[in-house]
Amino acid sequence: MAAKLVTPPYFAWLVLTCLLVVSVSAIPSKKIISLKLIKQVNSKGPYVGLLTVFPPEERAFLGTGDFKPNPEHPFVDLSGRRYRVGTIYGKKVIYVRCGIGMVNAAAVTQQMLDLFDVAGIVHFGSSGNINNSMSIGDVSIPKQFANTGLWNWLNAKGAVDPDDVAQLEVGKYNVPKGDGVNLLGKLSYSPEQLFSVSREPNDATTLFWAGVSQHWLKLASSLEGMELEKCVNSSLCLPQKPKLVVGLKGSTADIFVDNAAYRDFLYKAFGVSSADMESSAVTCLSNGIPVIAIRGMSDLAGGQSGENAMDTYGSLAALNTAKANAMVPGSSDFCAVSAEIMQVSCGIFEQMVKLKSLNIIKEVNRKGPYVGLITVYPPEENAFFASKAFKPDGKHPFVDLSGRRFRVGKVQGKKVIYVRCGVGMVNAAAATQQMLDMFDITGIVHFGIAGNVDNSMSIGDVTIPKQFAHTGIWDWLNPNGTLPANDIAELDFGSYNVPKGDGMNLLGKIGYSYEQFFSKSGKPNTAIPLFWAQISERWLQLAAGLEGMELERCVNSSACLSQKPKLVVGLRGSTANIFVDNAAYRDFLYQTYAVSSVDMESFAVVMTSLSNGYPVIVIRGLSDLAGGQTGQNAIQTFGPLAARNAAQAVVKFIGYLS
Repeated sequence: MAAKLVTPPYFAWLVLTCLLVVSVSAIPSKKIISLKLIKQVNSKGPYVGLLTVFPPEERAFLGTGDFKPNPEHPFVDLSGRRYRVGTIYGKKVIYVRCGIGMVNAAAVTQQMLDLFDVAGIVHFGSSGNINNSMSIGDVSIPKQFANTGLWNWLNAKGAVDPDDVAQLEVGKYNVPKGDGVNLLGKLSYSPEQLFSVSREPNDATTLFWAGVSQHWLKLASSLEGMELEKCVNSSLCLPQKPKLVVGLKGSTADIFVDNAAYRDFLYKAFGVSSADMESSAVTCLSNGIPVIAIRGMSDLAGGQSGENAMDTYGSLAALNTAKANAMVPGSSDFCAVSAEIMQVSCGIFEQMVKLKSLNIIKEVNRKGPYVGLITVYPPEENAFFASKAFKPDGKHPFVDLSGRRFRVGKVQGKKVIYVRCGVGMVNAAAATQQMLDMFDITGIVHFGIAGNVDNSMSIGDVTIPKQFAHTGIWDWLNPNGTLPANDIAELDFGSYNVPKGDGMNLLGKIGYSYEQFFSKSGKPNTAIPLFWAQISERWLQLAAGLEGMELERCVNSSACLSQKPKLVVGLRGSTANIFVDNAAYRDFLYQTYAVSSVDMESFAVVMTSLSNGYPVIVIRGLSDLAGGQTGQNAIQTFGPLAARNAAQAVVKFIGYLS
């Protein structure tokens, strides 16, 4: 007798059941209503997930009239966003606008995949054009995307990591001498860490190029030659007829590129044709779900003479993208292809593994609630477990989800669920969202190591900041470009030229932008600008009791710090997808934002937690001087010590929680 397959809709039903079985007192009434509604929606699935980014793209999509809302359940509101349920050409879809940037994109994708019965994701929106063979108004459906914003920022003579993919040397863009020195040194481009359901739990692989689903890319090739719009209105038209091209390359970073020199660098170094701020963060590959991205070219990313064309032609690019997007789920072959992919990616073995995980989650949640603990990479995890404070649950010590191992147990007698998210803001946002989606969590404690940006602090110290800024979401402008009025600060590359510090550099300048923050306590789809994300005040007050605690001074008998480390509560921290190892940039961060630490994950954890309405705190041990040292970076020497001190503070803090 053939084995009976467990169909995908049952998984989605079970996820919601897992969440609904926890005690009513542990779940706000609004969330219970949403979860019951999701359960009803999923009973009519599966769906194709549609993700776009900002209002002009949404208006173009809804303005086509192709999307028909479900008359019974037209939407579900979650974490400040509205998930719209309906059909396109008779095919069932769930649509959401995620908001600008990689943190928003990663968190929303993870939430959609966690809670809805989704067979795959179609991501669409506008982008900058990097390739001179493409034009404004064209639509690109790339075969792969790179995160070109995950950097090591090094001193001018710093050694590039041999695993890095490329490097940009700032001094080569000095004017008038293009082979000079610039104190901002150089940027080297790192691969992402990919956790995947197809690999062993916690076994991250390095990934620079993320490929879209081949089945869907082949299907999308039938769109080449489709009729696209040429005119914004009767008096404003493009000089040429737009085209749709399948199979190029795209790049993603938390950067709005509007600089000719950097545009050329991206094309020459990586062969990309488009630059956007979300696509590579749409985290389907970790979850084993097919994905495709469709991007309309709205501007020349700084290659123009005069003003950027986004405000003029952005709506046209969005409209052409929306037309192409509607054709994908509308294709007569689409459901068959989706079913085939689901059959491949969710075979008998994979289905049984997932079913087992969801049953375990159901049992785990019955024993909740828990405090969520999130760290980043193996040395931090090793330090945490070496403390022996974590006591695994005797019956269900772990649950494996999306390539990560969520460990269940106790610390100081308090119930906890721990996960190592992996390096970078995409991993941090996705893992945080999944923890909050799947488990009965009361709040998040995030911990690890960080670079020291404040000369009043020292290596080995522990900081528990009161707020974090995302200092890596940028407008990258030409030298004479005008910063948007709402940008926070400016970094001008030319002011760091050597020997003349007031010269020009073709890399122009960077304007520091706000994040878009969506909150469950706000009106759905109403983002507010957020630069400083605040740590939960009540938990910060509890953490004040940690000041004065004994911290370790020695890595081993032969490697000790010259001073006794201290723990400080209430400073500021910064986060970006950048490992900072450059003295000039270190000083800029401190002088501009008065931050004391710099890391690559904290803001993503904090913003995702706050969006979902959960308290959060961050505890970071200082492992290095972020480029302020003479000689080698100290992370290899003192990183383990910083991790141990942070772990000790975490253990003691958990003991303070009621």
